Amino acid sequence: KYQKEDEVTEWFFGYEPLKPVFEKLLKPSSRILMLGCGNSTLSADMYAAGYHHITNIDISASAIEKMQSQYAHMSEMQWLVMDATQLTFGDESFDFVVDKGTLDALCCAPGGDGLVATMNHEVVRVLKAEGRYIMISFVEPKGRLRHFGDCGFADNVEIVTIRTPGMRADNEDECLHYAYILAP
Repeated sequence: KYQKEDEVTEWFFGYEPLKPVFEKLLKPSSRILMLGCGNSTLSADMYAAGYHHITNIDISASAIEKMQSQYAHMSEMQWLVMDATQLTFGDESFDFVVDKGTLDALCCAPGGDGLVATMNHEVVRVLKAEGRYIMISFVEPKGRLRHFGDCGFADNVEIVTIRTPGMRADNEDECLHYAYILAP
Protein backbone atom coordinates (compact mmCIF):
# COMPACT_ATOMS: atom_id res chain seq x y z
CA LYS A 1 0.00 0.00 0.00
CA TYR A 2 2.72 2.51 0.92
CA GLN A 3 5.13 1.80 -1.95
CA LYS A 4 3.46 4.20 -4.40
CA GLU A 5 2.01 6.74 -1.99
CA ASP A 6 3.93 9.93 -1.46
CA GLU A 7 1.20 11.57 0.54
CA VAL A 8 0.28 10.99 4.14
CA THR A 9 -2.47 8.56 5.02
CA GLU A 10 -3.90 10.03 8.18
CA TRP A 11 -6.37 7.65 9.80
CA PHE A 12 -8.95 9.70 11.65
CA PHE A 13 -6.92 12.87 12.35
CA GLY A 14 -3.50 14.14 13.32
CA TYR A 15 -1.91 15.38 16.54
CA GLU A 16 -4.02 18.43 17.44
CA PRO A 17 -7.22 16.63 18.58
CA LEU A 18 -5.07 14.29 20.70
CA LYS A 19 -2.90 17.02 22.20
CA PRO A 20 -4.99 17.42 25.40
CA VAL A 21 -4.85 13.65 26.03
CA PHE A 22 -1.10 13.52 25.52
CA GLU A 23 -0.40 16.65 27.56
CA LYS A 24 -2.35 15.18 30.48
CA LEU A 25 -0.50 11.85 30.46
CA LEU A 26 2.88 12.05 28.74
CA LYS A 27 6.14 13.56 29.87
CA PRO A 28 9.02 14.52 27.58
CA SER A 29 10.98 11.61 29.07
CA SER A 30 8.22 9.04 28.40
CA ARG A 31 9.16 6.00 26.33
CA ILE A 32 6.40 5.59 23.75
CA LEU A 33 5.57 2.74 21.39
CA MET A 34 3.49 3.70 18.35
CA LEU A 35 1.64 0.63 17.06
CA GLY A 36 0.95 0.53 13.32
CA CYS A 37 2.42 3.94 12.53
CA GLY A 38 1.87 3.71 8.77
CA ASN A 39 2.80 7.02 7.17
CA SER A 40 0.91 9.21 9.63
CA THR A 41 2.53 12.42 10.84
CA LEU A 42 1.43 11.72 14.44
CA SER A 43 4.86 10.60 15.66
CA ALA A 44 6.65 13.49 13.97
CA ASP A 45 4.16 15.96 15.44
CA MET A 46 4.61 14.41 18.88
CA TYR A 47 8.38 14.65 18.45
CA ALA A 48 8.04 18.33 17.54
CA ALA A 49 5.95 18.78 20.72
CA GLY A 50 8.83 17.44 22.82
CA TYR A 51 8.18 13.68 23.02
CA HIS A 52 11.41 12.33 21.54
CA HIS A 53 11.54 8.76 22.82
CA ILE A 54 9.15 7.20 20.29
CA THR A 55 9.55 3.76 18.78
CA ASN A 56 7.37 3.36 15.69
CA ILE A 57 6.42 -0.03 14.35
CA ASP A 58 4.47 -1.15 11.32
CA ILE A 59 4.13 -4.43 9.47
CA SER A 60 4.80 -2.61 6.18
CA ALA A 61 8.51 -2.41 5.34
CA SER A 62 7.83 0.25 2.68
CA ALA A 63 6.02 2.47 5.20
CA ILE A 64 8.89 2.17 7.68
CA GLU A 65 11.49 2.90 4.99
CA LYS A 66 9.64 6.04 3.88
CA MET A 67 9.12 7.32 7.39
CA GLN A 68 12.69 6.57 8.43
CA SER A 69 13.96 8.53 5.43
CA GLN A 70 11.48 11.40 5.81
CA TYR A 71 12.19 11.87 9.52
CA ALA A 72 15.89 10.97 9.66
CA HIS A 73 16.56 14.38 11.27
CA MET A 74 14.49 13.26 14.28
CA SER A 75 17.35 11.12 15.46
CA GLU A 76 15.89 9.88 18.75
CA MET A 77 12.93 8.22 17.04
CA GLN A 78 13.15 4.60 15.96
CA TRP A 79 11.37 2.99 13.00
CA LEU A 80 11.05 -0.81 13.00
CA VAL A 81 9.27 -3.34 10.83
CA MET A 82 7.30 -5.40 13.34
CA ASP A 83 3.98 -7.16 13.77
CA ALA A 84 1.95 -5.72 16.66
CA THR A 85 0.86 -9.25 17.59
CA GLN A 86 4.49 -10.40 17.93
CA LEU A 87 6.42 -7.64 19.65
CA THR A 88 10.13 -8.33 20.12
CA PHE A 89 10.64 -5.87 22.98
CA GLY A 90 11.40 -6.95 26.52
CA ASP A 91 8.79 -6.92 29.25
CA GLU A 92 7.93 -3.50 30.70
CA SER A 93 9.83 -1.58 28.01
CA PHE A 94 7.44 1.36 27.50
CA ASP A 95 5.63 3.98 29.57
CA PHE A 96 2.94 4.38 26.90
CA VAL A 97 1.67 2.47 23.90
CA VAL A 98 -0.29 4.53 21.38
CA ASP A 99 -2.60 2.89 18.85
CA LYS A 100 -4.46 5.09 16.37
CA GLY A 101 -6.57 2.69 14.35
CA THR A 102 -4.48 -0.49 14.52
CA LEU A 103 -6.95 -2.33 16.75
CA ASP A 104 -9.77 -1.14 14.48
CA ALA A 105 -7.94 -2.52 11.43
CA LEU A 106 -7.24 -5.86 13.12
CA CYS A 107 -10.92 -6.20 14.00
CA CYS A 108 -11.69 -6.19 10.26
CA ALA A 109 -9.18 -8.91 9.41
CA PRO A 110 -10.02 -12.62 9.23
CA GLY A 111 -9.68 -13.94 12.79
CA GLY A 112 -9.75 -10.35 14.03
CA ASP A 113 -10.86 -11.06 17.59
CA GLY A 114 -7.95 -13.46 18.08
CA LEU A 115 -5.47 -10.99 16.58
CA VAL A 116 -6.75 -8.22 18.83
CA ALA A 117 -6.48 -10.45 21.92
CA THR A 118 -2.91 -11.40 20.99
CA MET A 119 -1.95 -7.78 20.37
CA ASN A 120 -3.51 -6.66 23.66
CA HIS A 121 -1.60 -9.33 25.58
CA GLU A 122 1.60 -8.08 23.93
CA VAL A 123 0.75 -4.47 24.82
CA VAL A 124 0.21 -5.43 28.47
CA ARG A 125 3.54 -7.31 28.45
CA VAL A 126 5.61 -4.39 27.10
CA LEU A 127 3.95 -1.71 29.26
CA LYS A 128 5.61 -0.73 32.52
CA ALA A 129 3.53 -1.37 35.65
CA GLU A 130 2.43 2.28 35.79
CA GLY A 131 2.16 2.56 32.01
CA ARG A 132 -0.89 3.32 29.89
CA TYR A 133 -2.27 2.06 26.60
CA ILE A 134 -3.88 4.89 24.62
CA MET A 135 -6.08 3.32 21.96
CA ILE A 136 -7.86 5.65 19.55
CA SER A 137 -10.89 4.24 17.75
CA PHE A 138 -13.92 5.34 15.79
CA VAL A 139 -15.97 2.64 17.54
CA GLU A 140 -18.17 3.51 20.52
CA PRO A 141 -17.40 2.00 23.93
CA LYS A 142 -20.12 -0.65 23.67
CA GLY A 143 -18.27 -2.09 20.67
CA ARG A 144 -14.71 -1.79 21.93
CA LEU A 145 -14.68 -2.45 25.68
CA ARG A 146 -15.23 -6.17 25.13
CA HIS A 147 -11.70 -6.41 23.71
CA PHE A 148 -10.00 -5.46 26.97
CA GLY A 149 -11.51 -7.73 29.63
CA ASP A 150 -9.46 -10.90 29.34
CA CYS A 151 -6.04 -9.60 28.42
CA GLY A 152 -4.66 -8.16 31.64
CA PHE A 153 -5.93 -4.60 31.61
CA ALA A 154 -7.38 -3.23 34.81
CA ASP A 155 -11.14 -2.86 34.92
CA ASN A 156 -11.04 0.90 35.01
CA VAL A 157 -10.91 2.44 31.56
CA GLU A 158 -10.90 6.18 31.01
CA ILE A 159 -12.70 7.14 27.81
CA VAL A 160 -12.16 10.54 26.22
CA THR A 161 -14.51 11.56 23.41
CA ILE A 162 -12.74 13.38 20.60
CA ARG A 163 -14.85 15.60 18.35
CA THR A 164 -13.44 16.42 14.94
CA PRO A 165 -14.92 18.29 11.98
CA GLY A 166 -16.30 16.07 9.25
CA MET A 167 -19.41 14.63 7.76
CA ARG A 168 -20.90 11.41 9.01
CA ALA A 169 -23.53 9.29 7.33
CA ASP A 170 -26.17 10.71 9.69
CA ASN A 171 -25.38 14.25 8.44
CA GLU A 172 -23.88 15.39 11.72
CA ASP A 173 -21.27 18.10 11.25
CA GLU A 174 -18.68 16.42 13.44
CA CYS A 175 -17.22 12.97 13.81
CA LEU A 176 -16.75 11.27 17.15
CA HIS A 177 -13.73 9.18 18.01
CA TYR A 178 -12.71 7.75 21.34
CA ALA A 179 -9.42 7.56 23.21
CA TYR A 180 -9.49 4.55 25.50
CA ILE A 181 -6.87 4.92 28.24
CA LEU A 182 -6.08 1.60 29.89
CA ALA A 183 -3.74 0.46 32.64
CA PRO A 184 -2.20 -3.03 32.88
